[in-house]
Amino acid sequence: MLTTDASMAEQLDKQLWELEDAAFVPHQLWHEDVDAVSDNTVLLGWEEPPAQQHEVLINLQTEVPYCFSRFDRLIEIVDAGQPEPGRNRYQFYRDRGYPLETHKISASTTNARQRLKAL
Repeated sequence: MLTTDASMAEQLDKQLWELEDAAFVPHQLWHEDVDAVSDNTVLLGWEEPPAQQHEVLINLQTEVPYCFSRFDRLIEIVDAGQPEPGRNRYQFYRDRGYPLETHKISASTTNARQRLKAL
């Protein structure tokens, strides 16, 4: 997960530790000093992900991540309260011919969205 800055990554890390045991997501903060990462661990950070990571990138930044093209899949989160940055990223990918899928988040995920928004 590519966050906007260290503070957002640390807050998300804290929130993930507070999940119930059955909902726990193995994760760790990453930075340039991180050498070993388990294949099943979600990385949280604001710097470019380690080179060996290339399957899925979840972008929480407002801009197109410069490293997105090396990932098999990119997930973009669009803030319904401020949709313009998300629309701009969508247009960027569409104009370059990337296959795009959109998914509307249901009302049942309102709590999760509110927690992300608090970041």
